[in-house]
Amino acid sequence: MTTPRSNAATPAATPGIARALRRTGRALALTLGLGLALTTAALGCSRPQGSDANARCAECGMLLSLSKGWGGDTVTPSGQTVRFDTPKCLLRWRASHEDRGADHARLTEYYTSELAPLSRLTLVEGSDVLGPMGADLVPVEGRASVEAFLRDHGGKALAPAEVTAATLAALK
Repeated sequence: MTTPRSNAATPAATPGIARALRRTGRALALTLGLGLALTTAALGCSRPQGSDANARCAECGMLLSLSKGWGGDTVTPSGQTVRFDTPKCLLRWRASHEDRGADHARLTEYYTSELAPLSRLTLVEGSDVLGPMGADLVPVEGRASVEAFLRDHGGKALAPAEVTAATLAALK
């Protein structure tokens, strides 16, 4: 018959083992804590990375990341894309830059949330739908969609050419 081994370490070995375990435990805890902090920071970051993180509207200076679903853009004759946070900002900018020939304006369509050429859109003023900066023109594409929008939200449908300086000034 064999005798059971004792779990007790010899008195001389105990302090060395305990010290090694404490060092290993601290190093492991530090490594895990640092790894967790870095992972949390990387996964918790909700702002876009790169140059778009601080991109601002060319008209009012608002961060574009704060106006998802409302933005637009246009292209200057030199090929530069100019971005905006709302339809009213794009239209105000275009009105003040007509002599520069900015063209190919696009706005985010209300129902699809996709950029569409301004020429294909109807702009609804005076509806109960508010943009990120209050009252705005709501871009809607297609006759049936415009009729449904007017029925659901009210307002007046305008072709882009019907938007005047007075219309834009009334949008505070």
